[in-house]
Amino acid sequence: MPFLLLALIFGWAGQQALAASAAGVILDDFQQDTGTWEVKDWGDPGQLRLVPAPESPAPVKALELSFAPAQGTPRPKGIVMRRALLGRVQDYREFTFDVFVDSAAAIDLAVSIEADRHYLQPLRHLKSGWNRDLHFDFIATRLSAGGAQDPFELTVAPDLYVGSLILGFQRSSAAGGRVYVSNLRSHFRPDMMARTVQSPSSLPAVPPRIVSVKSPRAKLKRMEMLELTVELDAPTLNPFDPNSISLDADFEGPDGKHQQVAGYFHSGLVDLKEPASQAQWKIRFTPQTAGTWTAVVKARTPGGTTTFAPVKMMVEEQKHDGFIRVDPAHPNYFAFDSGRFYYPLGQNVAWAPQQDYEKYFAQMA
Repeated sequence: MPFLLLALIFGWAGQQALAASAAGVILDDFQQDTGTWEVKDWGDPGQLRLVPAPESPAPVKALELSFAPAQGTPRPKGIVMRRALLGRVQDYREFTFDVFVDSAAAIDLAVSIEADRHYLQPLRHLKSGWNRDLHFDFIATRLSAGGAQDPFELTVAPDLYVGSLILGFQRSSAAGGRVYVSNLRSHFRPDMMARTVQSPSSLPAVPPRIVSVKSPRAKLKRMEMLELTVELDAPTLNPFDPNSISLDADFEGPDGKHQQVAGYFHSGLVDLKEPASQAQWKIRFTPQTAGTWTAVVKARTPGGTTTFAPVKMMVEEQKHDGFIRVDPAHPNYFAFDSGRFYYPLGQNVAWAPQQDYEKYFAQMA
């Protein structure tokens, strides 16, 4: 059965001001083009644009997805619009929106989110015209991993970060048509609202404040990783958007040379054990020479730049071959910085669910 996929993946940057209502918090009312939508053509061609919402009073608008009749494609892959979400499952929990169908083909809707894996809601049939207040609860509903034969028996951990919301439109025939999405809402928790900056204009025009920069140790060996944990007091629309906030450190080595290293917002989900509520800023660096190193941490927002007091550390010498790189003398091969040949050998577990890695690695040991 041919299908058309519209993946709406949205975030704080460029988002409309959040508005509370009895039906939830409006994430996107589609009243103006904010430039936050990017179309990825992975199959069926289609066009997206903001238009007056069908059978609705002015000035209400909707996001129109128009699609042409399928031309001999055995299994179309659909259309994808990408925009990152920011928040945990329990922060969003529920999504509600309106869909208008204008097509000779019967349309079914599959809604899913992406966190540590794909979580799919049961298929829902859409009627022609408006389908108002379509509601999807991702905590109370049994979900599927998205495969054709996968049963609806999964539950999603409330503390997981959500990467995207996906709306999949599946059509019963090759007929073309249009689908309109409007009034996209979520059910934010009160504490999520309290810590969310609602619009760019509401950001205070003050520099960020660096509360502390902590290192687990003052001494380390050459080629060991140093991890700085930075506590920031900085309002931001999106900690993953460097235009909203950025963190970096200038590392000066014993030879006077400088290295710039960018920090990142660590979600705490690398091993799926650390609670998402403990997300924090980190900077990681590996010194390649022994001696005294100095790190100067800077944080930047549209309100200004703040520099923290220098942090010093002693790096002791140890025998180490260095990083692995493409061998400059033999670019078809790899070598350590020392010049020693490196032959990569590993197990193909790249696509395993994260929670299964420890099980597989234990069997390999």
